[in-house]
Parts: sequence; C-alpha cells; structure tokens
Amino acid sequence: MPTRRYSREWWHSTWDRAVAKRVWPRALYIAFGIGIITIWIGLTVHFATDQVRWDRGDDQPFAQMIRANTSSHNQSSTGDIFDIDPQFSLSGSLKSFNPMTRNLNIEWSGLFQAHKGDDPVPLANGTYPNMYWLMNIYRDISTVAFDASVYENFITRDDIPLADRNYTLRIDNSTAKHIGSIGWHEWDSISTDITFQQNAEKSDWKSQPLFSYPFDEWKGRIVFVADLLWDENEKTHTNTSQGNYTGTNIVPFAGARLEDNSLNWRFSLTFTNKCYNNYTLIRKQILNSLNPNTTEVLEAELDPNLDASLVEILDNDNVLKVIPMPCNLDITIVATRPPLVQFAAILALFVNWISTMFIFVLTAESLVMRRGFMLSGTDLLGVTFTSLFALPSVRLLLPGKLFLKP
Repeated sequence: MPTRRYSREWWHSTWDRAVAKRVWPRALYIAFGIGIITIWIGLTVHFATDQVRWDRGDDQPFAQMIRANTSSHNQSSTGDIFDIDPQFSLSGSLKSFNPMTRNLNIEWSGLFQAHKGDDPVPLANGTYPNMYWLMNIYRDISTVAFDASVYENFITRDDIPLADRNYTLRIDNSTAKHIGSIGWHEWDSISTDITFQQNAEKSDWKSQPLFSYPFDEWKGRIVFVADLLWDENEKTHTNTSQGNYTGTNIVPFAGARLEDNSLNWRFSLTFTNKCYNNYTLIRKQILNSLNPNTTEVLEAELDPNLDASLVEILDNDNVLKVIPMPCNLDITIVATRPPLVQFAAILALFVNWISTMFIFVLTAESLVMRRGFMLSGTDLLGVTFTSLFALPSVRLLLPGKLFLKP
C-alpha cells in the first residue's frame, strides 16, 4: 500500500532518499547557516547605525547645545551669560570607566569662542594669536558675592549709594586648591574622577542592579569654577576694606560636551550654568534673596530709606556669603547601556533559561517518569549540562558584562 503524501512516513522516507543523494540536506543546512550570518550582519549594521546617530547627537553644533541648556537665551536679566564675548567651555574626553567602583575618569580641556555663534576651537591653539586665557579650575565649589570697593571711611562707606558699589564674585572657599590650569598651551587639560550612583527616584527591588540590568542607569555630578589669571604663577586677589580675598576673577563657562563614547556604555551630559556676571545682576540677586516681596529691585537699590537690616547685610561680606550667588558649571552625566549590550544580555538570559528548562524536563522525564530510554545510548544530558555551565563564561566575553563585587 503506497504511503500517503505528506504523512509522517512520507516525510521520513523522502528525507532518507534526499540524504542518500546528498543534495537537498546539504543545501538546506548551508542556507540555514547563510541565514544566520545574514541576520548577524544585519544586527551589527543596525547597532552600528544606532551608535552613529547617537554620536551625531553628541556632536551637534556647540551653540545649539548651549541654547538647549538655557531657558532664556536673550534675557540677560536672568543671569544669561551668552551675550558675553569671548566665551569659554569645556570638552571632555573619556579615559576609563570602572564598573566595579562606578568611577568615571574624564580629561577636560578648554574651548574658546571669540563671539557668540562661532565654532568652538581648542583654547590657546593659535587660532587667535597673542591671546592667552590662563585660568585655574576649581572643583565642587561655588561662588559668593562681596563688596570689592575700597573705602576711605569704612563706617560710612564714603556715602556711596548701593547702586554704585562694586559687588563682584569670589570662590566660596579661599583655602581650596585648584585641580589644574588650562589656557596656556593647547594640550593643557585636567583629569577628574566622577563617582556614580544609581539613578533612581527611590530604592526598591526594581532599581537593584540584579533586576534592572541591562536597563539600569547611573548618574554622576561635578561642578567647575574658573578663575581667570593674567600670569602663569599668579593667584588673583582683591584687597578690600573687609579683607584681602583670593580667587576673585571669576569667569563663567558657556557649557560643556563629551567628545566620544564607549562600546559598553553610553554617557550623556547635561549642564546648568547660571551666572550673575555684572554688578547690577549681583545687586538684584542680593536684594531679591533678602526681600523676595520687592517688585522693583532697582528702585529699592536707589531708595535712601532702605530697611536698615538690609543695609547692614549688604555692608557685611560675612553675611553675604549665605546668599546663593552661583557662577559655576554644574555638570550631570548619566550612564546607560547601549542597545547592543541590552540585546546581548537578553539573548544570553533567554538561551540560559531555555537550556535550563530543557535539562529540567529531560531529567524529570528520565527519573520521575522512568523513561530512561530517552538517555540510553547518548550523552545528551552531559552535553546540555556542559552547555549550561559554559554560558556564564560566554556571557563574560560579550559586551557590557555584569560585574559583581565579591
């Protein structure tokens, strides 16, 4: 009796004949191998294209990055520093990232724009001859206001009205050591280590690395203040009636950017750089902080009958220190894992669990259901066990491997 077409027996006999002729089975596994290679190449091109798009986003014109990080580009009354010429910025180059200690090392160099909208060039690279902008860079400090005027009569302040007093900025810690200097040579740079922590609103089981990997996020922060010098060995100071202050030639940074990225991590940088950069803005901020109900600050400055307590505060630099007066570059860096790492981690997890389930079912059928014939004459169970325990070693060879502290 002939075998019914497309039945199990028919497929079995057809395959046996094809194997005997050695044509279609070979063509089939060759096609299968080519398909796997094609899929792999397609995934590689996709992830490479995605990385290019990411890099282009980081390398957009610097002026656009500056505008994107300020809420009001043309309102100088808010402390907008972008109407100042020239402008200084920082460019960060990734050096290393230690996943065990969550520590990122970045080397920062200076950027210079002669006018707003110009393309930034490395500081002191010779584009602008005979122009040197040497500055000391301080880390994780801020600035405070002080009265830089020198009075003959300190008690009466020479009867100079508040609107004519020379309020300016200085670093808030006169004993702080600068971490480096830039602007003297094109290759000047400073190296910083930034500590990262889990970027989560609250601590729960979902935010733990064991569960959030490979979609976890880490965040680090660093603050810079620049003190402009006119001599390589100089430390700026201002001698006033209330003291001799150091670090008093504060210049604002227009922004910062990262120049490169890594295979296993993506680092995105954002910054805030509010700065009160002239006498009028500083006085307004002082009075607004002391008297938030003042509607017309400028009129309050000129009012000879200004509240005596406010005048006493304005006359005392030690009290002025408690008033927020930032002129720093506050940088936040967020580290995430790129799609390639996420894909590799999910694929390894999927294959791992599939192998585990296969071994569990095979073992249960053999021991519990007493179907020992499934393993007789083969070493299938040994092969699957070996594959299961080899998967962690294979995962460690893939990008973005998970590091756990011992």
